[in-house]
Amino acid sequence: MAETGGSETKLRGRLPEILLLVILLLGITLQYAAAYQKSFWGDEAKTALRVRNGFETIEEETPADHQPLYIYMMTLWGKVFGYSEMGLRSLAILFATLTLVLTYTLGKDVYGEKTALISLAILSFSPLFLLHGHSARYYSIMTALAVLIALSLHRFQEMKKPWYLLVYAFAGTVMLYLVFNSVIFLAGCSAWWLWRFWRDRKRQVIDFVYWVLAQILILALYLPGTGRFSTFTENYFQIPQLTSWLMDYLKRLAFTSYLFGMGGTLSPLKPLAWIGIEVVVIIAVFALYAAWKRKLSWMPVFFTVWISVLAVLASFFSEWHNQIWQNISHWFLYVLPFLALWLGIGLAQMKFRIMAFMGSLLLVVYAVGIYNYFTDQQFIQPVLAAPWRNVYDGIKAESKPGAMVICTGVDTSCWYYAEQYGYPVSLPWELERKNGVQPVEVWWVHSNVGGIRYDHEGVDQEFLKLAEKQYENREVRNYILHEPSIRWLKTRLMGHSDYEYLVEVFHFSSP
Repeated sequence: MAETGGSETKLRGRLPEILLLVILLLGITLQYAAAYQKSFWGDEAKTALRVRNGFETIEEETPADHQPLYIYMMTLWGKVFGYSEMGLRSLAILFATLTLVLTYTLGKDVYGEKTALISLAILSFSPLFLLHGHSARYYSIMTALAVLIALSLHRFQEMKKPWYLLVYAFAGTVMLYLVFNSVIFLAGCSAWWLWRFWRDRKRQVIDFVYWVLAQILILALYLPGTGRFSTFTENYFQIPQLTSWLMDYLKRLAFTSYLFGMGGTLSPLKPLAWIGIEVVVIIAVFALYAAWKRKLSWMPVFFTVWISVLAVLASFFSEWHNQIWQNISHWFLYVLPFLALWLGIGLAQMKFRIMAFMGSLLLVVYAVGIYNYFTDQQFIQPVLAAPWRNVYDGIKAESKPGAMVICTGVDTSCWYYAEQYGYPVSLPWELERKNGVQPVEVWWVHSNVGGIRYDHEGVDQEFLKLAEKQYENREVRNYILHEPSIRWLKTRLMGHSDYEYLVEVFHFSSP
């Protein structure tokens, strides 16, 4: 009996380690499954097209208001691991895994193992993290760096060891060289640190000196990038019209908050989404109460609110004032670990039965979001679900030698996969006979990206008239239904153009 009791004690003692390993494995498995199943979407295709040219052309092909570091990283990574979809996405999955580990570490450092494990589970199973964590873009890299910076900041505040500020300065500099919007996060770090320093009764002047030196180090390391940053602000930001700005701001903030909380694969107008919203709000409010009553750190609350509020505000000053805010959820994906920690605090401080009930409800909502992701349902941004491999598999299986493939100009994914399948890509206005020879058939792959519809007046409409005149047969195949309730929400409340399917493939041929 004594040996049995000792074994049970050892098992209980190792239970946190077992849970940590299981949650990590599940989270990583989901990322790999998503990367394997989903085709590149537009921004990933841009990455793939740019890295194939090698290092020599990166600098000259990078606009002055963009950062080239990520393309350098991906080009180097591709040389080692290959330029296939999985090869390029593997770097993102590596940093997504690092994000999970760092989030657990930060949660354990600040709040203990229970909160850390709950927060890790929330982040691992977040549909939004699944949506973008594996993407061949900089999103998961930025997220991992943000958590590393927050962890270094916390440890410096607690341990007073300057070398943590070196980690902070290095990671902060890399963030700046990756994406300009990291300025928002770094400003939040300074605000948080100064607030904590002011409230610390044992504060020492030397700590303030160290902190100032860390900021100077970041500025010094980023000096070569200031020219690009200046061009970026000049080209992309302008003063918005202030009519109805408050309502517009609240609308954007609500939409962004919903995506961070529920993910992008569950319609806000579905009853299950309402349950999820209520659960997240209840947990978040309880976390605020627990943090206030038990004097817990407000770090995740501060960063979640700070980044979200300023990210939405920044969208007002963009050149694409009416469209750019839709991308906030993946451009600022580094909010997600802090939101997970915030919710983790709330669940961990509840009584066990209440925690189990609320956690189970949230897990069910997330599970439906994950199911929707893998079955291509209820995508708020359908562009992320386009099955480009299936589209071109169908074209490849049925097309005749000499077939012409035409892509809508704005969708890079169409161009990328056409080249992957060995088709020279043409534009709609190139249908006119070349050298007196009419193509035996035409496949027009049309994407409703950003609401660009073929039935609008213009080049696409003219192309349709010409194709119908030259070919007797016309067949249309549709991919990725735009969920009706999401269509209603986006057209009525957000002013988007309406479309039923994301991708429409027109096949023109003659007997």
